[in-house]
Parts: sequence; C-alpha cells; structure tokens
Amino acid sequence: MKLFNTQLFRGIEEPKIESLLGCFETKEIAFKKGEYVLKEGNPTEYIGTVLSGAVIIELSDVWGNNSVISRIGVGGTFAEAFACIPGEPMTVNVLCAEDSTVLLVSMRCISHPCSRTCAAHTKLIQNLLSLCAEKNLRLSKRMLHTMPKSIRQRLLSLFSEYIKKTGSFSFDIPYSRQQLADYLNVERSALCNELSKMQKGSNNRNKQRLKMAKLHEKVSNQRKDFLHKQSRQITNAYDCVCIEDLDMKAMSRSLNFGKSVSDNGWGMFTTFLKKITQFMLLRKTRILFLLRSMLNAVTVILNGILPVRFLCL
Repeated sequence: MKLFNTQLFRGIEEPKIESLLGCFETKEIAFKKGEYVLKEGNPTEYIGTVLSGAVIIELSDVWGNNSVISRIGVGGTFAEAFACIPGEPMTVNVLCAEDSTVLLVSMRCISHPCSRTCAAHTKLIQNLLSLCAEKNLRLSKRMLHTMPKSIRQRLLSLFSEYIKKTGSFSFDIPYSRQQLADYLNVERSALCNELSKMQKGSNNRNKQRLKMAKLHEKVSNQRKDFLHKQSRQITNAYDCVCIEDLDMKAMSRSLNFGKSVSDNGWGMFTTFLKKITQFMLLRKTRILFLLRSMLNAVTVILNGILPVRFLCL
C-alpha cells in the first residue's frame, strides 16, 4: 500500500514521505496471523501503521478473559497514545487478525522535529492529532453500544450504526462471533442464541412467535370471558339498559388514555349485550344507545312511570 493513502501520512506527497522516512527511525515488519505486534505491559515508542492485513486491539484481564476494543485495517494507525508518553506500559495487546505487514515509526522523531521543520512534518503532526480525536470518538461509540443491559439492545445499537453508515439494511460485520461477543462484552453462547432468535425464519424465532401468540390469545380469551359474564349478569338483573353513545377512538386520543381504552373492550361489551338479548328472544331486556344529555331525562321518566329495573351505563 502507498503510504500517502494511510491515516498517518495522508495529505503528504510521496517524495516528501520518503524524505520524512529518511529522518525518522522506522521498521517495516511482516507478521503471521495471531502473532503479537505489541504486548500488554511493555512500553513502546513506536506508532504502528498497517500496510497490509489487519490487527486487533485486545484487552485481557488476569482471569484470561479477552475483550476486543477495535479492529484496524489497511492504512490504520495504532499505539499512538502509548507512544506519546515515554515509558508508559501498554494496557492492551495488538495482534494480527491475518497475515499483515506493519510500519513502525518512532514517536520520538515525530515529537522532536529537526531544525528544518518542513511542512510535511507539520502535516504529519496534524494527522496524528486528528487520529487521536477520531479514536476517542470511536471508543465513545463503543461505550454507547455496551451501555444497554440486554444483548439484543446492544446488537440493535451496533446494527443501527452500520445501517446508518452503509445506508442499507444489508451489511457485513467485520468480526467473528467470538470477537463480536468480546466487543459487546457478552458471552459468546448467549450472543449466538440471541442472533439465532433474531434471524427471520429460524426455529427459535418461530418458537418465540408462537409463545407470544399464545399469550395474546390467553389475554383475549380472558377479556371475552369477563365481558360475556358481565353482560349476562346485567341482562338477567335489569329490564332496560341505557348505554351512552361514546366515541372510544376520540377518548383514547384526547384524554391520553391511549391503548388502555381499546383494551377495555367497550365495543365488544355492547355487542355481547345485544347478542344475549337477541338469544333470549325476550323483550324483557332492551338496549338503548343514548347521548349523555338524554340519560338523566330518560332515567327520571322511566323511574317515574314504568315499573322496571333500569340501569344506565
């Protein structure tokens, strides 16, 4: 890869890059997959740039648990924060995700320019500052992905970022399942289980769909049973039932009751009242739909004239 296409040397012409490399202390090393470039606990004075392949920044604890912080591809730079502080030991491991070639540049030469202080060197320092700011933002994004408590919410947070970045609901995840689990700080088995549930058409998804359908059916049957018993009890107890003509849709919108109004099943309740009276084939119980302004007047008239058992709903 051409160095002027890398993050560290972007915006610098190739002849000037060669001039800079002549002033700097550099190393170009080839590594095998899984081989460590920099190890935790060792200080470094070199900034690494990936010329080919890819490296992974990995955090390990004393119990042997590994957590992937980021993956750096061709042209990317790593270890600049540790190289800026002389003697600061590495708190992470840098290892190759595949066969890679890495260019190591001494930070001491970058931070202490020579007497010429050319424009290319100034541009290199600007690129380095920009890299530090970009990585700070990247780590902040990872914190946002790991803040949700459930695994599904963490996955959806990560997928949402990829969808916004690619502009499509079809994208490739640049991690293996183990690396993805480490990145999100979750167990691999739990992650695989959640991914299988999220896969459209999978057996686990169908099981969850049937489970939710049974729960909704149970709630619906309980509602129907309650409303049927109440309507039967009312028709047996009263000769005349007056029901206010309510606009339930308007009530759910204007009074901030929302879905709770629909869940009460008022329309189903009035339908049951009608069906029960028709089934009984008696004129004993009559269902009247009246406006609220008429309820009081009808109540007074019926109670004063007719010897009936009267109920207003």
